[in-house]
Amino acid sequence: MAAPRKFSFTEDSLDELKYNPKKKQVDYYDSNVLIRGKKGQLGIRVGARSKTFFLQYRQDGKRKRISLDYYPDIIVEEAVDLAKEKLEEVLSETPTPSVSKKLTLTDYYDKLYVPIKPNKPNTVRAKETDWRVHIQPTLGDKVLGDISKGDIQQLINGINKTKPGAAFRVHTTLHAILSKAYMDDVIDRDPMHRMPHPHKAKRVRVLNDTEIGQVWRLLEDVDTDSRDLLRLALLTGKRIGELKSMRWDEIEEGNVWYNRENKTDSHHMVPLSRMAMSILNARSVADTGKVFPNVGSRIRYAYERVNTAMGYEANSNEWWTAHDLRRTVRTLMSRLQIP
Repeated sequence: MAAPRKFSFTEDSLDELKYNPKKKQVDYYDSNVLIRGKKGQLGIRVGARSKTFFLQYRQDGKRKRISLDYYPDIIVEEAVDLAKEKLEEVLSETPTPSVSKKLTLTDYYDKLYVPIKPNKPNTVRAKETDWRVHIQPTLGDKVLGDISKGDIQQLINGINKTKPGAAFRVHTTLHAILSKAYMDDVIDRDPMHRMPHPHKAKRVRVLNDTEIGQVWRLLEDVDTDSRDLLRLALLTGKRIGELKSMRWDEIEEGNVWYNRENKTDSHHMVPLSRMAMSILNARSVADTGKVFPNVGSRIRYAYERVNTAMGYEANSNEWWTAHDLRRTVRTLMSRLQIP
């Protein structure tokens, strides 16, 4: 039986709300009054993977909404206090409805936009690149309320012709900005509501045994840092970003690397083979404590050079990337029945 849309919020009642796998968001409202005599309601929006508290109120005859925080990151009592604080704040302000109508996308992004949930540093950098390279040049000067679904679709379709991965990320970044603008009541509608992601073909590139040998030999012709990084990627199956963050004090007796900076924010114990240790032992110890202190973007030029030497053309089925080395290691481990 479906839960009623209005009930008294408690931790038990919110825990019982089921996520919506079809990504249809459902709003529920607390039956308790926030502040007597003032029209404001605490609500929670349940989506496919999250439950988000929000404040809904009326001002100047219009219904408005402010997103608060995720449940259970904050509990009901904290959400109530935060909603009361926000309600007092917005109702005491002098309304300036004309300001939001003139905001461009760049104005909102630079001055007002704050993600609902903080992103990891790598994600922040990727989103900033998507904004600077793809979104701002095309839509940055448009007034927020004038941006249409067609404008967005044209942008994403144009990127998708040559860079499907970038098109997928741009969709995600732009959707986060516009949905937050809608939640902040800066725009009356979200033009990306229910707009599907562009199709993104899943990469399945795995290097065969002959290619692995070729790559290993051809890496002798690139710079030392890139050579060592890519070879360690083949020996450990770790992500390039994780290898770049490797520190000498994380390598302990018994040839084990305790990887503390990774995508899942959990500590990984990575066994290092004799070949991997020989690569590390040949490197000098930097003052920063990092094994690879000065790699930068050279890693990309290195694997592009090796691809070219192997006779592969960019964007062809044969062309491999640094992350394909990780997939290759995982495939080989499965072949050897290593869990």
